[in-house]
Amino acid sequence: MHAPRRVSGAVVIAICALLLACEISVAQSQDIAGLISRADAGEAAAAQQLLKFLLHADPAAPGFDVALAWLRVQAERDEPHAELLLGYLYEHRRGLPQDYTKAAANYQAAALHDDHSARNNLAFLYQRGLGVPRDPQRAYELYLAAAQQNDISALCNLATMYYTGSGVARMTRRRLGGFALRRNWEMRRGNMTSPCFMRKRLGWVQT
Repeated sequence: MHAPRRVSGAVVIAICALLLACEISVAQSQDIAGLISRADAGEAAAAQQLLKFLLHADPAAPGFDVALAWLRVQAERDEPHAELLLGYLYEHRRGLPQDYTKAAANYQAAALHDDHSARNNLAFLYQRGLGVPRDPQRAYELYLAAAQQNDISALCNLATMYYTGSGVARMTRRRLGGFALRRNWEMRRGNMTSPCFMRKRLGWVQT
C-alpha cells in the first residue's frame, strides 16, 4: 500500500492564487457589465469610468473586450468622446490592430464636434502622413484651432512648427518668444531652448 503523496506548500499557494485570479476576473467582468448598464441608462459618471478603463487598462484585462464593444457602439452613435478614444486605440494599437486610417477617421468625426484633443491628434497624423496624405498646412490649421481652445499639447505642437519651420515660416527663438508674449502666453523662464516651453495658464489672445 502506497502512502498518499504530499502536496507541497508552493503548489497549494499557486492553486490558491489561480483561484483568486479567476474570482477577481469574474468580479471585474461583472463590474464592467454593471458600468455599461449604468452608462446606457444615461449615467455620465459610469461612461467616464468606462472610458478611463479603456484608456489605462491592460487590453488583456477581464472585461476589456466587452468595454471595447460598448465603445464601438457609442462611436457609431457619433459620441465624440468615444470617437476620440477609439481613434487613440487604433493609433496606439491598444486592444486593436494599429490602423492610422481608422484612427484619422475617428479623430475627424470627433473634431467635427469641436473636440480640441481630436483636432490635435488629427493634426499629428497630417503632419506625418499617417493614415492621411501628409499635409503640413492642414496640420497647422488643426493645431491652431485646438490651440485657440487652450489645448496645451496643440500649443506646444504649434510652437514646434514655428520653431522648426515645418509647414510655416520658421521663427527664431527670440521671435518665437515675442510671438508668444504678444498672445499673452505665460512662458517658463530659462527653458527657451525647448520649442515646447508654454505653461498651463496660457490665456490665448488673438492679435
